[in-house]
Amino acid sequence: MTISNKLHLAGETYLVCLESRIAGDGFCDEACYKFYLLRLFHCLNLFQVKLHAYLLLPREVSLLVTPGSPFCLRNLMRTINRSYSEYFNTRFGRAVKVWSDTPRSSLVQEATLALQCQKYIERRPLAESELGHPGIYRWSSYCTNAFGGGFHYLKPLAAYKTFIIETTNPYKAYREYIATPFKQEFLLYLQRRIESGAPITKTGRRSRRKTNEYRQTAMLSQFSSTTLPRGQG
Repeated sequence: MTISNKLHLAGETYLVCLESRIAGDGFCDEACYKFYLLRLFHCLNLFQVKLHAYLLLPREVSLLVTPGSPFCLRNLMRTINRSYSEYFNTRFGRAVKVWSDTPRSSLVQEATLALQCQKYIERRPLAESELGHPGIYRWSSYCTNAFGGGFHYLKPLAAYKTFIIETTNPYKAYREYIATPFKQEFLLYLQRRIESGAPITKTGRRSRRKTNEYRQTAMLSQFSSTTLPRGQG
């Protein structure tokens, strides 16, 4: 399922993955990472999207988000991608769309699974690089969530807040939680669901309530515009 042809359930959490569509890296240096992150952070309130976790890799962006309306996540991603492509092309003398027009988005149906998706995002640098610790990688939400500072742009998940409140020495416990590898079977399940844009559930089946909401959202999408609402460019 892609952002370009679907709307999203307001108040539900999604794991969004965006891949570079150009030859070479989508982020070429520190300035590129900073531009994308600042543009993302400054658009969150405008588009009514809560950001829980993020990761910027050279050729991929992963976000854990909760949209406030069916349209806002799609419009947020379009705005950021367009803005970044303009920056990239001006700076490097190119004429390209840097990021895919069809990001994958997987509905995360349970609070505990949302926290596991946050863990998946923040562990990715260990798999994608030779770094020995996720905190060494600068372009992720790990340090904010693992040390409890700078939540100006990040909005903690309900499951994360419960974890912090109910756990002794919570940030140390959270760092240990992130450091603990997934069971291989569950990791493969997560990767398959994310790659296909399918909902992430414990049972692998969509609940009846969610199915009805998807149908309602699909009906709304028939009347949605392909352009941004006024004031959201």
